[in-house]
Amino acid sequence: MKALLPWLIAVISSASALTTSNPCDRFQTEYGYNCKCTEIYCDTLDVPEPDFGNEYVWITSSQNGERFSYKNGNFSTRNSSESFHEKEIVLWINQRIRYEKSKIVGFGGALTGASSYVVGKFSSNLKLSFYESYFSKKNGIGYNMLRVPIGGSDFDLTQWTYEMEPENDTDLLNFTKLDERDTMRNAQIKEAKQSTGNDDVIILGATWSPPRWMKAKQEWYGKVDNQLLPQFYQTWANYHAKWLNLMKDDGMPVWSISTGMKRSNLWNK
Repeated sequence: MKALLPWLIAVISSASALTTSNPCDRFQTEYGYNCKCTEIYCDTLDVPEPDFGNEYVWITSSQNGERFSYKNGNFSTRNSSESFHEKEIVLWINQRIRYEKSKIVGFGGALTGASSYVVGKFSSNLKLSFYESYFSKKNGIGYNMLRVPIGGSDFDLTQWTYEMEPENDTDLLNFTKLDERDTMRNAQIKEAKQSTGNDDVIILGATWSPPRWMKAKQEWYGKVDNQLLPQFYQTWANYHAKWLNLMKDDGMPVWSISTGMKRSNLWNK
């Protein structure tokens, strides 16, 4: 059997710098640089994919104002006994180390109530530019995951959950349809997928808090003294199941959920 040996990979430093087809219209804020996106102009990436096994694309955003600038070049693979030029960047790859227990499913962001509200205020053209920037695999960053709150979150316009009333309704008889905030957000996700041709977006649901009547002090905050009461454990599980089924009925199946711990944390004080 051939032994696995460490290899050195030299990144050829003569890689040529490339620019996006629509470069970033950069402006400085108190917290750094941003790219301005309007109805008439928005930057695009158009990052080329490597054609061969030894080719790479290096994408950079930096504190000095670079925004998704990229270079391309080629790897030169040699074993550890060979020498390298001084200007070459060298990476050490140990083939004996294997990472087989973890798998990267994708990348994405959170579409909270506040975000959905703001997107809903965009004009049609600006909304399409926004979708293109985040979800397009060709001109944008190609998000394929979205985390959405089950009920409200700390990035929302108000504090809310499903089944806030009537209290102590353990059968959740009033939880029969999605809140209009969720149906609006679902419509935005569908529009984003359709307008960018990205059907690979998967949904992760996350709860911030159960209804207050399920909690020890019936307050929003999530400290130890206000945790979910044991007599409502099954009701809390049913709460998640109802939301999952309603999302599926609305054409938005959920890939995974995060239920939180017993002391679900919402709007910490």
